[in-house]
Amino acid sequence: MQETIVVNASGLSPFCSHFVIIGPKTRSVLKKVFGLELNSKEIQQARVIDPRTKKEIDTVKVIFLEKGTFDAMSDMAIVLGTGGHVIPQMVEMAIVKGGARMAAPYEIVKYQYINGLFDLLMAHGYFDMLNARTEKGVTIAKRRFSGELSQRFLDLVKSIREISGEINGMDDEKREKVISKLKGLLGRIRFLHSQGVRGMVYIKGLEVAIVGRPNVGKSTLFNRLVGKERSIVTHIPGTTRDIVSEMIELEGVALKFHDTAGYRETEEYVEKIGVERAKEMLNLSHFVLFVMDASEGLTEDDKKLWKLLKGERIVVFNKIDEAGAIESFEKLEDINRYQKVYVSGKTGEGFLDLIKAIKNEIRKYFHITEDLALTKREGEGLRYVLTTVEDVIEKLSEKGNEIACKAKLENAANLLEDIMGINWRTESKFKNALKDVLPG
Repeated sequence: MQETIVVNASGLSPFCSHFVIIGPKTRSVLKKVFGLELNSKEIQQARVIDPRTKKEIDTVKVIFLEKGTFDAMSDMAIVLGTGGHVIPQMVEMAIVKGGARMAAPYEIVKYQYINGLFDLLMAHGYFDMLNARTEKGVTIAKRRFSGELSQRFLDLVKSIREISGEINGMDDEKREKVISKLKGLLGRIRFLHSQGVRGMVYIKGLEVAIVGRPNVGKSTLFNRLVGKERSIVTHIPGTTRDIVSEMIELEGVALKFHDTAGYRETEEYVEKIGVERAKEMLNLSHFVLFVMDASEGLTEDDKKLWKLLKGERIVVFNKIDEAGAIESFEKLEDINRYQKVYVSGKTGEGFLDLIKAIKNEIRKYFHITEDLALTKREGEGLRYVLTTVEDVIEKLSEKGNEIACKAKLENAANLLEDIMGINWRTESKFKNALKDVLPG
């Protein structure tokens, strides 16, 4: 990349502005805009001069880093100046007039990726650090950004190609050794895939829907869980018409609770939309809190909603302070497979038991001690490599499949390199791999 860009990295800070200029024309831009020669690694004070009007805009601190300094892939400069709304915009326009192109914040990461400073796994880790909801999530994202996951991928690529190179002129003894090495490789891939899928939950958090028919106390429980009055609580069935969401941290994991509209058969237009959105949330949630009214017993709407649920759930019997026919709920299919909690949203009774049950559900995702994170794209790629190696092991048990097996292993190694984006570094590859985290 030959162009020079300027990135406004400060937003609308009331205290200071922060710009990064990077590219081969950095020194030329600095001379035009600041009117002085800057020495590498020295912090200097300079006046910002509009290149066209020659008027002074601001007084700033500038540090210029020459290409090669601190592993910089190109000349770059960091500019700190006055904050607010107007002055930073004027400084940015002056830098643009001086020969740089205005760029989006993420373009520095794209610039460094295209110029080979880091790969797509590390680039994703940078944005994961920004988006992480908990301290644990930040720690895991830093490990991605530092290249730890990338090294694991490279080690797998190296091992795959080394084993592939041994699939030539094999006698029975050598064949057994190659198959043994492939089985060891299989274990490494499985371990990385398993821990990586769970690790991403620390960064993105868990989605938890609170579901049930109208007026069973979902909103009361939601408000207690998030510690604030976010949902309106009344005795009128169907009060919640849309999804209300709030995030908390528990066990080092960000939990996003969604208070959904009460499920029931209805022809009322607005309520019907709320019910449909509640159904959609069921598919997005990692697990749900299925709330039922312990004072009324099992209803037909309870049964219909129970059948809609596909995944994990905690069964919450609410309003135990009012008593009722709890035994009627035993008719629900497989209800004893799930954790059951008895609470009163009104008095708070049993609430600690509910928190304990939620923690138990969280721990299902984290029985592996070492934490690395995989995106959906990376996880699917590793899964493909996993099945490829399994297939090669099966085919190598018979003679005559050597050429096909070598081709399959080479394809697997190429796929891992493609996921990392290390052979063909293009803007489209960058945007496609990071589309779930890029701003805008």
